[in-house]
Amino acid sequence: MWAILVGIFVGLAILTKWLTALLVFGGWGLFLLLEGGVLKKRIFWGHLLMATGITALIAMPWQLYILHAFPLESTIAFGHHVRHIKEDLGHPGTGMTHLENLSFLYHDVLTVACILGCLSIFSIRKICHTWTISTLAMIVVLYGFFSLFVRTKMPALVLPVASLLFIFMAIGLYLPVEALSRGQFIPHKIRTYLLSVIVLLMGYITLKPSVIITYRNIDNAYRNERIHNAQVYKRLPYEILKDRIILNCRGLENVDLMFYQDLNAYHWFPEEHILDSLKQKGYRFAAFQNVPGQGLPAYILEDPDILLIPDEIR
Repeated sequence: MWAILVGIFVGLAILTKWLTALLVFGGWGLFLLLEGGVLKKRIFWGHLLMATGITALIAMPWQLYILHAFPLESTIAFGHHVRHIKEDLGHPGTGMTHLENLSFLYHDVLTVACILGCLSIFSIRKICHTWTISTLAMIVVLYGFFSLFVRTKMPALVLPVASLLFIFMAIGLYLPVEALSRGQFIPHKIRTYLLSVIVLLMGYITLKPSVIITYRNIDNAYRNERIHNAQVYKRLPYEILKDRIILNCRGLENVDLMFYQDLNAYHWFPEEHILDSLKQKGYRFAAFQNVPGQGLPAYILEDPDILLIPDEIR
């Protein structure tokens, strides 16, 4: 049952977050290699192969479909994945960037707890050390690959193993409290309450509610700009714009517009010859006229076929 579920979820993970999901099978395979017992290993290798097959059945049809139905677009998309390895696509850094980001992603205290958990986990007899080695290997492989072989140092690339890091953080927080309890520094019955306090404290310093409150303050200029722009997108006349492609949205807010309205929207605008070729194919356009730092060129402003949207974007 678990093998079937693993196969299903890895297949879905590939469809949503791409090939990093296959790391699961690497950790599973290493676990089986380290486990003893020929018959037992043979049975579970079969489970691994079954899960891999289920993953392929879920993930492959879509890949084959887009290669057949959209050969040019899918080739560009796959090529973009490869470019992350060869080029810096807006996220520069060094081989140490992902390690340096640990304190940013999880806070310094939890980073220390994670290191402590990794170092001390082998002292816990109840934990299967074959599992420990396999889990650590998945973390090391993912961080090593994206640190050493991928030029684009996007922080989210290493998040697939975040849940594994949480396990080691928890161990790093738990073991000192348990050791103090055994040494009579802390009464054993208080240990549970102390752990609860530590968990709440870690939640406070990592979730940073004070920062969230400040961001949601009525005087926060950026928040107010986003609220204003959202109202603009909501009240746009859909009946007038429904057959047009919207150009010159504020950076990333084309996604906001497409969320609120059933329209196609883009952050910038194409060059004149590209715009002309698209118009010849029957596409119609509208463009935001008042966007800070994104003035429209004359070939758009003077084109009578392009509808200019006068609403002010902040």
